[in-house]
Amino acid sequence: MNEIPRPGDAGDWVGEDEIVAEVRAARDAIFARAGYDIQELGRQLRARQAAAGRAGVTLPPKPPESDSPAA
Repeated sequence: MNEIPRPGDAGDWVGEDEIVAEVRAARDAIFARAGYDIQELGRQLRARQAAAGRAGVTLPPKPPESDSPAA
């Protein structure tokens, strides 16, 4: 009996999605320019943001979660 494949099952897709492949290639190219270093990637992205005149948003740290139930 033929089973209907569920999303994520092997053989679910006949070919690779062109848009997904394009996005993954762009992501890899950006990360390659940073030498595959996440810290360097962050520095480069912040520099691009500053060069474009955009202000970054820095949120205050979240308070620690309490282990006791709320009163």
